[in-house]
Amino acid sequence: MQQGRRTSRRPQLLRLLVPCTLAWSAAAAEVGEGAVAPPAQAPSETLVVNGKKAGETDLRRQSTAGKIVVGREEISRYGDSGLGDVLKRLPGLSVSGSGRSLQVRMQGMGSAYTQILINGEPIARGFSLDTLTPSQIERIEILRAPTAEYSAQAMGGILNIVLREGSRKQTTDLSLRGRYSEHDHYAQPQLNLQLADQLDRLGYTVVALLRHYDQTEHDTRQQMQRYDAAGLQQQDELTLDRYRARGVLFNLMPRFNWRYGEGDNLSLQMQLSHNVDTGQGEVQRRSLLPGTVPDYDGSLGSVDWRWGRAQGTLIRQVPLPDGGKLSLRLMADQGSTYEDNRRVFSGALPPGTPRLVHERQHNRDLRLAHSGKWSLPLSEAEHKLELGYKTEWKQRREHKTRLADGVDMDTGLGRELTASTWLLAAYGQDEWSVNEQWSIYAGLRWEQLVSRSRDAQTSLDRRSRVLSPSLQSLWRLPQSKQDQLRFGVSRSYAAPDLSSLMTKPRRVDDNTELTPDQAGNAALKPALAWKFNTAFEHFLSKDGMLSAALNHQQIQDLVRQRTGREGERWVRRPYNLGRASLTGLELEAKFTLAELMELAIPLDLQLAYSRYWSRARDLPGPDNRLEDQETERLKLGLDYRLASLPLTLGGSYNWSPGYVVQLETGTRRYKGRERSLDMYAAWRFSPQVQLRLTASQLGAGDARQTESRQTGAGRSEHYSVERNAAYWSATLELKY
Repeated sequence: MQQGRRTSRRPQLLRLLVPCTLAWSAAAAEVGEGAVAPPAQAPSETLVVNGKKAGETDLRRQSTAGKIVVGREEISRYGDSGLGDVLKRLPGLSVSGSGRSLQVRMQGMGSAYTQILINGEPIARGFSLDTLTPSQIERIEILRAPTAEYSAQAMGGILNIVLREGSRKQTTDLSLRGRYSEHDHYAQPQLNLQLADQLDRLGYTVVALLRHYDQTEHDTRQQMQRYDAAGLQQQDELTLDRYRARGVLFNLMPRFNWRYGEGDNLSLQMQLSHNVDTGQGEVQRRSLLPGTVPDYDGSLGSVDWRWGRAQGTLIRQVPLPDGGKLSLRLMADQGSTYEDNRRVFSGALPPGTPRLVHERQHNRDLRLAHSGKWSLPLSEAEHKLELGYKTEWKQRREHKTRLADGVDMDTGLGRELTASTWLLAAYGQDEWSVNEQWSIYAGLRWEQLVSRSRDAQTSLDRRSRVLSPSLQSLWRLPQSKQDQLRFGVSRSYAAPDLSSLMTKPRRVDDNTELTPDQAGNAALKPALAWKFNTAFEHFLSKDGMLSAALNHQQIQDLVRQRTGREGERWVRRPYNLGRASLTGLELEAKFTLAELMELAIPLDLQLAYSRYWSRARDLPGPDNRLEDQETERLKLGLDYRLASLPLTLGGSYNWSPGYVVQLETGTRRYKGRERSLDMYAAWRFSPQVQLRLTASQLGAGDARQTESRQTGAGRSEHYSVERNAAYWSATLELKY
């Protein structure tokens, strides 16, 4: 890792994009205009095995890099409204929150360490995975180790979501969905539409989503207690916080593919999203300690929230005379978020406490990226070399005003904050099937990241460089067609996101040592890790398989949070702690009973179990684990197809025990157990009509969390209980 202070400039990006664009135009000019190719489907990475399309088990079996592939059947099985419900049932993933607060974790690490891609490109900031529906997705790829092509920013792993491509014939898919929650008692309608066709050389797919919701975003019971150094209680306050939101989400994803010849095409992918949301919140407070009163009795709030995003990606693929292929990609992405928040406080307020707080915030995100890849077969055997590059520029601007009874509360701090990063990367990777038993993947990626953070008080530039090798090996055991071993070593890193570089604190109403303001750190460095992984896989007669995977990581410059006093307020900021280690064991099994015994009932089973150990070496114990890392998780799924009726029944159970983690010296957090049960029934009236009934989060229970802080002045404890609601849905699927 090297660091400097040279500033990233937008002209540098333009100077790099200009020659790349000229090369693009030159490649397009070499395409012949006389040949007419028959209409065909857009190119796909799908393998062919024994003359038929490879299934997800075949893709996983042949992938040298150790890729878990989830196909359309499993993705659409439960008729979920959003992608988040699908991900929580997949092996190796942990999902928390929903909607805009959805977070995905891999291998026990926090969501910031997971690289999430859509068609191989990182998702935009502010983009919620729940805006994607299962009907839009062709497959989901889960990689435990980084690859040179996708990026080394994947300490936890890579989740790649591949969207559906065009069809050789005209198709229309329509689904109507209604959702009902036990807490809200309101129907949540959703409409999904997909159109696809092939018109001579032009193929297209248009996917549209329209969703209306009226739901409780959170319903939380919190309790704050304080004790002095002698153990006498000084505070015991109860807070009830409930927020309800209603809004409309619209998502349009058109995709066009022009085919000039065999393997020669131009694709345009776009996404337009808009979300309008209004909410009402109510907070009630009271003291449970006789003789004391809270700072205020409660508050009523209203929120007007709007989010919009437009993205376009142009992809050019050109075949080369030597059997290789050149692929160029140009992408532009712009997003905007606006929030207007008003809160009126009630009760006998202390002197200086405002009665009305009015906040406005406008965030703007811009991303420009260009990449190229050259693929070349090195021999008639399965040996392929790929060389590529990527440049990406991202900028985030935040403009925020906070008025208390009409008076500016941020005087001197400034209202405009700007952070930007410029990434330049080059890589090479070689995948080689040495013989029938042995395959090797070797990759090397170099990345330079220049970040800049600026506000009214500070301006800081930082430059870092990372060289990330990756080596993966697949060994098929001799005299066995079912067993294989995987070994790998790789280097990865996690760069701080733009919000964690912004130094201005984001204020909260109840500012305490356990509920502080949140702020960034412009001097934050990327965390680095060496990962060692191994796995054993046993494949059954059909699509079943058993696997056991073990991985270990050594981490440098781990990012943690530190809370301290800044003036009269408590503020929590990220910082680089030091070294850490992580070890994980992941077991997986999926099969049908017919693969194990004769005359078995048509029952499919899926089982996944994960166990994690970690230690932050520069943080005193006990429980000095990685933050947000669960200790273990169990997932169990069953599917049963009736022979006498066109009916399929199934269920999925998800469980994780509670755990304790030390956040910093003297501060500990306990997170309660998680459990949920999902069930579905699918009735197929005909090949074109199907009805799905789903029940989700049955028996989930409340989400509990406790955070405590011990100092020489005493002890503070903050308890939180959030209600989880079960919900039911019905989905009617129509195909034409």
